[in-house]
This record gives sequence, structure tokens and C-alpha cells, in this order.
Amino acid sequence: MAVVVMKFGGTSVANVERIRNVARHVKREVDAGNKVCVVVSAMSGVTNQLVAWVREAAVLHDAREYDTVVATGEQVTSGLLAIVLQSMGLQAALRHDLTPGGAAALLVFFAFAMQCMSTVAVVRRETAGWRWPVIQFAYMTVFAYVFAFLANRIVSLWF
Repeated sequence: MAVVVMKFGGTSVANVERIRNVARHVKREVDAGNKVCVVVSAMSGVTNQLVAWVREAAVLHDAREYDTVVATGEQVTSGLLAIVLQSMGLQAALRHDLTPGGAAALLVFFAFAMQCMSTVAVVRRETAGWRWPVIQFAYMTVFAYVFAFLANRIVSLWF
């Protein structure tokens, strides 16, 4: 059994009929015996409308409330997709459970892991070989994983 991650952008989930089409793709993977994780964007144009409403409400606004409003676009889409999947006989569950430890681990990982392959390309060009870029990539990846794990454990002790 493979784990399949499927990402659908705003145009793919622009209306309920398109969400049904996405659900058919998901069902096909589930029927093939795969575990499926689906990530959806807000429906086409929804994020722009939400941002416009925030700006209309107040030119100067708190970032926390802005994020809350704008995130509702994805929440609507994921909720509709879960409902359609359930109507097709699949068990679908929304997952919004990032723990404080998980959040700390993500922050630490992304702070230390090499995010851009162009960095590897620059090191390769500067050192005229693959030895140091491979060492750098491996070192930074291991470093990021170890410290992300530690951050998760330490923060989980407090929360």
C-alpha cells in the first residue's frame, strides 16, 4: 500500500461539480489500495474575495485576524470535499491538528534544512565538484531532522 499525497489548486476545486471530480480521483486511488492524503486550496477567487473583505473592513488590521479570515477559504473547500467523499462511501476526516511541538519542529527544520537546490548548485560551482555539495546537503538535512526532533520533544514537555 502506497501513501499518495494529492494537491488540488483553486481552479480544480472552483465549484461543487469540480470538487466531485476531485473526489472521483481520490476514490480511484483509495480503490487501488492506496492511503490518500489530500491537500486543497481555496476555491478559485475565494482568497481574493476574503482579502478584499479584510481590506474593506479596515486598512490596518491585525495579522492574526487576517490569517483567520483568509484561512477559511481552505476550510470551506476541505469541508465540502470531505462531505462529497463521505457521500461516496469513503471515510474522510479533516485534520487540523498541528500541535505546538509539531509547529516548533517545522520551524526548526525549515530554519536549518537546505530549502533551495540553487544553493547546492552554487556550492558545486564554487568547489568545482559534487563532494562538498553532497556533504553539505546530507549534513544540513541530518542536522535539521535531529534538531526538529529535539524541538518537538522539548516543546511537548511544556504543552
